[in-house]
Amino acid sequence: MAQREKWGTKIGVILAVAGSAVGLGNFLRFPVQAAQNGGMFWQ
Repeated sequence: MAQREKWGTKIGVILAVAGSAVGLGNFLRFPVQAAQNGGMFWQ
């Protein structure tokens, strides 16, 4: 069986999780911001 890769340090894991959370927050916030500023579609 092949050996699995591991995280190098705990700080690497923490930074990856934090970056993912920030990216997900921006992704979920975009439709609300767009709607408040005139919508997402061209008219």
